[in-house]
Amino acid sequence: MKKDQLRSCKQLKKALLELIEIKEYESITISEICSSAGFNRGTFYQNFENKDDLLQTIIDSKLQEMREILNKIRIDSIKSMSTSNSVYPLEPLFEFIHHNANFFKAVLKDNTINGFRKKMFFAYKSYLGDSLKTPLDNVDRDPLIDDLYLIFGTSSAMGVIFYLIHEGMHKSSTYITVQFTKIIQTRPHSLILGDMPFKKSTIQYTDEKDPRVDRTVRALKIAFLKLMKNTQYNRIKIKDITSLAEYNRSTFYAHYKAKDQLYYDILKDLKEGMISSLRYIVPKDEMNLNQNPSSPLINLFSFIYQHRTLLKVLYSEKKFIPGFYSIVYPCIVTFFQEELEGRIEVDTEIYCHYLTSTLMSVISFWMLNRAKYSPTYMAEIFEEILQKQPISNLVYN
Repeated sequence: MKKDQLRSCKQLKKALLELIEIKEYESITISEICSSAGFNRGTFYQNFENKDDLLQTIIDSKLQEMREILNKIRIDSIKSMSTSNSVYPLEPLFEFIHHNANFFKAVLKDNTINGFRKKMFFAYKSYLGDSLKTPLDNVDRDPLIDDLYLIFGTSSAMGVIFYLIHEGMHKSSTYITVQFTKIIQTRPHSLILGDMPFKKSTIQYTDEKDPRVDRTVRALKIAFLKLMKNTQYNRIKIKDITSLAEYNRSTFYAHYKAKDQLYYDILKDLKEGMISSLRYIVPKDEMNLNQNPSSPLINLFSFIYQHRTLLKVLYSEKKFIPGFYSIVYPCIVTFFQEELEGRIEVDTEIYCHYLTSTLMSVISFWMLNRAKYSPTYMAEIFEEILQKQPISNLVYN
């Protein structure tokens, strides 16, 4: 690449990054980028095919910076390591995220840049694979279970990063690092393990509704879900839903204004069901032998298994379902915050992002592997991960 082209490429990237700080990515035009960079559109197209191509170039460079920081953390950890098994300080990573928060906020928005969250996830997962070894009792040597441990570890850090990007910019990278390390070392998981009562518990989590309305709405939701299994979301029409549900369009519009409203109602059922399942107390006459009457993880994974058809669709990497993660994730975070405020000795907000991110990622792992394991086994393995201290894989040969 010639010197002039290198300079124009650098300036165009700088211009887009500056615009992302003040505008939504979707609303930024190529003309605005060129004007900010001081070049014409011809110069832009000499460097990039379109706006997404420019952003992808920036993404690749930022992810490469992140990999280099993680590699340096790993190398520095080897050099300074003695007999400690603790997780190594991630302050340089959090400082990097803090410095580039507007960029990360823009590209982590659902549907803005497809696949960025996954790329970022696997960059960190690769670091963990080199840094930690699984402490799980995997007697069958199931490679998926060893992978699950790394997924948990990665998603715990991703949860803290998402907190930093969206809510924690007023807190220092040192504070974030200290709190993350404290969570890992003290493991304040009493609520999710059933050792701390929820402020509000329930014996059942079903609402009484008009049976005729319930029947109609249920049919529309089932039809929509069947269509989402085999059709891209943006290609599904209201007439497709009503035809499969065997209702007319007027019946649909009696309950929903648009397809998206039906979809959000499905997500509302899901997030409310997840929360209710966590709070659920099993009646004594329904308990299995030795079962904890309040076993949040078993209750949650049982609920997820019952709704596995929906979850498999929502977690599908090929369906491009809009907004699922951004809708459900903050609701679960808020639920845990309300339950845990003043009850644990770590930063409640950071911990709730840590816990929610790990739950969502482990559920994703389970669904993408065709719900291979039973709800009880998933609860047991999640509990085992929560209770065990990470073990260093960074040792001298």
